[in-house]
Amino acid sequence: MNQRRSHGIQHDLQGFPARRRQSADPADPVQPGRFLLLRTGHRTKLPHRSAVVLRTDDIWSVEVGEKARFADRRFTINADVFYVKWHNIQQLIVLSCGYPYNTDVGDAKTYGPEIEMAAKVTDAITVDLSGAYTQAYISSPKDTPGLPISSGTRVTSIPKYTGNLAVNYETMLRTIK
Repeated sequence: MNQRRSHGIQHDLQGFPARRRQSADPADPVQPGRFLLLRTGHRTKLPHRSAVVLRTDDIWSVEVGEKARFADRRFTINADVFYVKWHNIQQLIVLSCGYPYNTDVGDAKTYGPEIEMAAKVTDAITVDLSGAYTQAYISSPKDTPGLPISSGTRVTSIPKYTGNLAVNYETMLRTIK
């Protein structure tokens, strides 16, 4: 079972409740302002098909950002930078013979900026735009013979660039008589 348990400190510099990755929706009730998040967490041991026992992985992260609203809450912007240290990261490795297996590969670091914007163009149309750059790499590989991982290898399944553009239209539905 892949369950993540997290604990730690979450504090907004202006005293507001801090939440990760806020929606840029103008109707979001979260107060604007600067924030700082410090988090730690770990995952319980993962089941594995072989006799190999995978160690529990854990993370430590920090995130600093700003949330702002303008023009009577018709335009919002949320931006932050983050840094994560990941200990005992598990990755799916494909050997040169083609055999895939999941194993502990060592420690990793990820960091980067992210931004979300929303503009209420009309009462019915909202445009959302978001993007992020993530540098994610193995910082201290596990010393395992035959493991094709070296310091600087990118972490799998974490894209370097992400982005989203959405146009939302909302209207009331009327009953037909």
